[in-house]
Amino acid sequence: MRVFLPLDGSEVAEAALRHGRALIQAFRAETVLLRVVATDRVEPGRVTNVLDWQLRRRHAEGYLSKVCAQLKPNGCQVATVVSEGRAADEILRYANSHDIDVVVMTAGGQGGTGGGQLGGTASKIIARLNTSVLLIPPAERQPTDAEAPYRLVLAPVDGSPGSGWAARIAASIAMASRATLLMVRVVRTTELPGSAGYSRETRRLAERLTQAARLEAANWLRQLRMQLPSELDVETRVLIAPSVSRAITEMAEARHADLLVLSAHGFDHAMQWRYGPVTERLLAHARRPILVLQHDAATTTSCDDLAGESGRWRINSVA
Repeated sequence: MRVFLPLDGSEVAEAALRHGRALIQAFRAETVLLRVVATDRVEPGRVTNVLDWQLRRRHAEGYLSKVCAQLKPNGCQVATVVSEGRAADEILRYANSHDIDVVVMTAGGQGGTGGGQLGGTASKIIARLNTSVLLIPPAERQPTDAEAPYRLVLAPVDGSPGSGWAARIAASIAMASRATLLMVRVVRTTELPGSAGYSRETRRLAERLTQAARLEAANWLRQLRMQLPSELDVETRVLIAPSVSRAITEMAEARHADLLVLSAHGFDHAMQWRYGPVTERLLAHARRPILVLQHDAATTTSCDDLAGESGRWRINSVA
């Protein structure tokens, strides 16, 4: 497995490093560090400042060497790359053409803003990225060195094979960090169109449908729990709410989740698109670090057979 960390030298971007370390620990991953040196626009008739360009490149190489030294004690192979051009274009070019399994990046780097909104560079990358992404909001609190990478990993699931596979990945990360895994399934309330005119029997039928869906969700979670190691600390919750993304966000905030892990595709979306609507909303307004997994449909075709790998996402800690 290969983890890709694009860095711009800012403290905001370096928040991605601890998440990179957590993935390295969980999956014994190879790591690629990228620094993009911006190329100045040269007006006609002007000469490029070659010395300035060389100094910027050497500074970038020195910076990556220092970061590389910080990661190597984790026992992983680390490669460094200095590229030239526009940050979003270079990050996409490398990630989509070098067999990368996950891109770990912050929602905003130099000049990025806090809050839950994506920066311009992050938005462009996520919209065109062909692989998994771990996105970190700029305002995330940085733990002390003594703290574990994660204490609570939240895995939203919807009963689809892809979400079950993503929960297995979340379990592997939680085990490596000795964290609690919280699996949450949100059942949408059965809504009746219009505001009036329905009989009591019709309203009771809508309530019974919602309760039946809740029972099915709880049973699915129990079956999934049985497939995970008994020594893993696991909690399961079924929520009934009109908005799935809002319920997940509120649960993540209430429980102070350190990481959300979910599949890019569930029952709510076709595989030909990069993200389903729930995942898209969670990415666009991320307040907590979120790992969105792109999976191979061939490995997640059955709810009863949650594959131990997809591509090179090997579940070493769980298998």
